[in-house]
Amino acid sequence: MQRLDSWEAAHIIFGGDMNVTWDRLLDNSGTAPTQTTDKAKHLKTLCKHIDIYDSFRYMNPTSKDYTFYSGVHKTFSHIDYIFTSQSLLPHIQKSEIKDIIISDHAPISLHIQNPQPQPRSFNWRFPSYLSHSEDFKQYVKTSLANYIDDNLTHWDNPNLLWAATKPVLRGQITAYLAYRRKQFNIKYMTLQQELSQAYIQLKNHNNKETQNKYKEIKNLFDTLLTEKAQLSLDYKRNKYFRWGNKTGKLLASITKKQNLQPHIHKLQGKQGWITDTKKITEEMTQYFQSFYDLEQDNPTEGIKFLQEAHLTKLTIEERNLLNAPVTETDIQTTIKKLKSGKSPGPDGLSAEFYKILAPELTPLLLDLYNNTLQGLPLWPEANEARIILLPKKDRDPTNPQSYRPISLLNQDLKILTKIMADRLQPILPRILSPCQLNFTKGRHSVKATRQILALIYQHNIEKRKHGILVNLDAEKAFDRIFHAHLLRILKFQHFGHQLLKLLRALYSTPTAFLTINNLNSDRFYIKKGTRQGCPLSPLLFNLALDPLLRHLRQNPLFQEFTTKHLCHKIVAFADDILLFIGNPKQDIPIILETINRYTTFTGLKMNYDKSEAIKLRHTATSDWTHNFPFKKAQHHITYLGVKFTDHHADTYKLNITQTILDLQHELNKWKTASLTFLGRAYLIKIFPHAIV
Repeated sequence: MQRLDSWEAAHIIFGGDMNVTWDRLLDNSGTAPTQTTDKAKHLKTLCKHIDIYDSFRYMNPTSKDYTFYSGVHKTFSHIDYIFTSQSLLPHIQKSEIKDIIISDHAPISLHIQNPQPQPRSFNWRFPSYLSHSEDFKQYVKTSLANYIDDNLTHWDNPNLLWAATKPVLRGQITAYLAYRRKQFNIKYMTLQQELSQAYIQLKNHNNKETQNKYKEIKNLFDTLLTEKAQLSLDYKRNKYFRWGNKTGKLLASITKKQNLQPHIHKLQGKQGWITDTKKITEEMTQYFQSFYDLEQDNPTEGIKFLQEAHLTKLTIEERNLLNAPVTETDIQTTIKKLKSGKSPGPDGLSAEFYKILAPELTPLLLDLYNNTLQGLPLWPEANEARIILLPKKDRDPTNPQSYRPISLLNQDLKILTKIMADRLQPILPRILSPCQLNFTKGRHSVKATRQILALIYQHNIEKRKHGILVNLDAEKAFDRIFHAHLLRILKFQHFGHQLLKLLRALYSTPTAFLTINNLNSDRFYIKKGTRQGCPLSPLLFNLALDPLLRHLRQNPLFQEFTTKHLCHKIVAFADDILLFIGNPKQDIPIILETINRYTTFTGLKMNYDKSEAIKLRHTATSDWTHNFPFKKAQHHITYLGVKFTDHHADTYKLNITQTILDLQHELNKWKTASLTFLGRAYLIKIFPHAIV
């Protein structure tokens, strides 16, 4: 079974006698539940890792049936299984356990309907694998130059010129690929016919002349096939030879779970289960279209809240720097920073496309971007996004709410927003509250960890009577922020007209479509939220959240925690907010009132029933029971991946000890990896940092 971890296949079916029971209650005939064995734990871990499922239990989730009878113990158990990959689950018609007749094991039947071709959408994508071909690069550059020469009359309309540039180049690239395929096929068919004729002549007249002719054509035919395979094979070999044993993305990929394509095989709809791909897409589209609909705003309360927050305003120098025109240097520097190998937006043009044509595209983009900053509308397709859905950990995959939407934006828009994000980044540390640690230069999550540990330690040493930590849970925080609130923030803090114009352009009429199981949905409007995938998005979210953090931090009625010379009330890492509550009876009503007031004009929603709280030692029981709105953690809370209890000494056991066990498990998996000793050493250095 360990070999399955290295398989790459669309569908997997395998079965046999595993000699373990999966469910200790359902898979044994005994009355007393048995202990889960180590073998069963290993089997469950492996199945979760490679995303396979027990077909019988999937179709019969509560049935008690058995595949083995022990004559010695006089008991029945279920220890034989047929596992299938997730992609086959919708096509299972039934799975049954037959009678034990011939041997002491029962046969298992699995009926799978032959999967019908599912509807698919074609999403054009730039052939990044040709970015190393000099012939291809020269072809694309020549195509762009010819297009610009033919359309110089439209240079005064950058939006129109750029809107037509992309489809023209897509067509030219498609033609190039078609020509390559056609030339290969012609050569292939010609050599195949010549080889067939040479073979017939060799059979009829086996002499030196026919032997040499057959051998010559056979070598040409083999060379043609080898060259086709070598294009990708050489690049992969070179890539693995150069980077396979060095610290980097390729080596780090060994530590990750298999990157299986998320496949939604069924959803729980209002009328029952939905298994058809088209209907699943429609159901998801309805959910997200409803989710992104605009809600009631309260601008009067919003302005009042901002005035009370004592927000820091930009200086004239900062505003001038932020609103300066885009330069050619800005564009070319940003293009160099684009990460290769990333999924493109709806237009299919990846980072490699812009890197190949950076000098040629810069003049086009320069006029395009500066016109946008002056208040002109965005170019066509700029505000369109393709949304892919990533399943949330430990959530029901049949519930639409269990998926995180990630927006894939076009690279031309990301270049502009990245330029503005780089300008905004140095300004944020001065204007944001010091308790916001994420996406702020010079601030790190380790500060939050140290604050929490210091607070717990000081609380236990002094044996204080009151103390609670609360980890607030914000529901889809990035996707809920009102666009009107973002505009109010920028205007109130004097960000300048050009950034305001850009924000209005970005969030005036943004549209998106979902891609689910390779099928695109209908387009719908995004009426709220900062799109995850945009370089400006996390910075705008920090600005949007800052008034709430300042209100909580500055409220004199919210009692602070003190450790020596430091005071603690709140720490935030983007939307991950941790509250230090020193007087729960007095502080909790103030906190709830402030948050509820903030949500009326921002769209943010707090899940109090999912916000975990932990009572520190020596804290009075009444603080824990009196009108307590948060979920009470039984043993620990988790913040930024670190587990905290009411005693600082338990931190090592909960975190480091478990990390060591995980590392030992991974080391056993890496035994078969084709790595040098140096590569293994680097891998050991990478892995603990990735999981701590």
